[in-house]
Amino acid sequence: MYTTSEVQKLFKTRPKNLLCKKHIVRPKTAGTFLVDLLCVPLKDIRQDGYGRYKHQGCSTIKGTDIKRVYHHFELPDGNRLTRVIMHNNSPSPNTAIVNYAWLKAEVLPTTRPHGNRKHGNAGFVTTLSSVKACIDSNSKSMKAKQALGETQKLFPITEAPSAAAVPRNIRQAKYSRTKALQQLPPYLKESIPRNEFHQLILDMKRGTEQCIRSINQTPDSSMVVIGSDDQINLLRKCCVRDKAVLNIDPTFNLGPFEVTSLTFKNTLLRKNHNTDGNSSPIILGPAMIHTKKDRKTYEQFFFILGQLCPELKQTGLIIGTDGEQALFQAAKSQLKVINHLRCFRHVRQNIQSIAGDGQYWTAILGTHNTRGLVDCADAPAMEQSITALQSQWADDINGQKVSDCIILLMMYVGYLSPIHFTLHCRC
Repeated sequence: MYTTSEVQKLFKTRPKNLLCKKHIVRPKTAGTFLVDLLCVPLKDIRQDGYGRYKHQGCSTIKGTDIKRVYHHFELPDGNRLTRVIMHNNSPSPNTAIVNYAWLKAEVLPTTRPHGNRKHGNAGFVTTLSSVKACIDSNSKSMKAKQALGETQKLFPITEAPSAAAVPRNIRQAKYSRTKALQQLPPYLKESIPRNEFHQLILDMKRGTEQCIRSINQTPDSSMVVIGSDDQINLLRKCCVRDKAVLNIDPTFNLGPFEVTSLTFKNTLLRKNHNTDGNSSPIILGPAMIHTKKDRKTYEQFFFILGQLCPELKQTGLIIGTDGEQALFQAAKSQLKVINHLRCFRHVRQNIQSIAGDGQYWTAILGTHNTRGLVDCADAPAMEQSITALQSQWADDINGQKVSDCIILLMMYVGYLSPIHFTLHCRC
């Protein structure tokens, strides 16, 4: 081993006849290597084909800026392989000294299998950091199979000094791809190879997609408003009237984008086989594809909707949502909204979770053959029915819980004046 002064001299002079410009792979005898870090990355030195070492410690040579890192590999019969890596303690060192020494006989270590391996005992060799960095870089803009292929072109197996110098398999590329996508913001995940928004802009410019009405992209969010001419015309014919109900429903867990769609009743059609009051079919209207679910995004959507159908600003709409205040407040700021309806399906599920499927459920929601509390014609009739039910359940312990159901129902009806009560939706 060299003395401190000799090490400092080697780092300073970097004699060309001693510089090693290739990756060190499984040295068989003790020795010291002067490695050119301009040719071999510092992190690659650790992947020498012997598997995983144990980290023993590190230190700095006193009075110098030279850092030493110790690793050892336990061998049978008390033998040990020790590796010492020395390099300048700077952001970009250009030289390293690597020393290998055995405690006893120079016996080659046996590469151990990976800790997560389920079958077999094949040795696991860590891939070089430079190879993994290339896979990670390609995975940011390519799918796993393409990223693996491009990396294999740069690190061909015919020129590899060891198994560590080539990509392992497709699983390694898929894992790298997964990590790359996790580091991206949600609105960019899975969109880099296809670049959907860029394609939408081109389609809108060429006029090949007539349903694209608006595209808005900022550094932290993106949104696209889509809607065909038929959808906008039907929206104008069916919802430009007083007390028209416009339902708005944002989706979730559909991938990197959110979708908020409008639904309304096509009052121009009637179902022949349906005998109740809800005989008009519900159809899909314009929709928004976006990356954020906040009031500002929804306000932009309703602003564009008001431009596409200005009549919506003049008529009194009833907005139906799942109870999201951001949606309702945004609609109220851009359109003429007179009331807010909660989704009756969710109210019914809340009541069922408390009352169950017994007599309370029947009394409140009714059945196909009997009328329930929700079938009252107006608010005074509902108040009268509630009083009768409360006196009927006064001595019933379970009936006390049902009062919560009635509160839920009154919260739903509370958004409506008596004249609007019959407009509740059972969808």
